[in-house]
Amino acid sequence: MSRVCPRALRESRPAARLADQLGLALSEARLGDPGEITRWRDAFRAIQLVEAWQTNGAWVTERRPNFGPGIAARFAAAAAASPDRAESARAVRKEVLEALGEAVGDDGVMVQPVAIGPPPLIGLDPVVKEALRSRT
Repeated sequence: MSRVCPRALRESRPAARLADQLGLALSEARLGDPGEITRWRDAFRAIQLVEAWQTNGAWVTERRPNFGPGIAARFAAAAAASPDRAESARAVRKEVLEALGEAVGDDGVMVQPVAIGPPPLIGLDPVVKEALRSRT
C-alpha cells in the first residue's frame, strides 16, 4: 500500500508519524495544474448548489429559517443554481475521479488538510470569510 499526499503533508510530522504507524511510504502526486483545480472546484460548486437545493430547498422554503448571512447567501445561490450547469459539471467530476484514481491507485490513501487554518471568527467580514472558504 502506498500513500499519495501533497508536499506540505509529506514534510509534516503528523503525516510522517501516521505513515510510520501504518507502515506506509509517503509519496507525492500532481492532480492538475492550478487552472484545472479551479475548474474542478467550480464544477464541484455547481453540483453542490443544485444538490443542496434538491435536498433542503423544500424545507428552507417552507420553514424560512433565520440563517446567518453566509448560509443565507449560499442557499439563495442554491435556489438559483442551474440544474443544466450541474449536469454538465458531472463530466468534470468524472475527470476528477479518474485523476484521483490514477494518483492514488488501487491501494493508496490520499491525505489532505480539510481546512487552511482555524475556523473564521463569527463576526468576520462576509467578503473575507468567503475568500477563506474559497481558498479552503
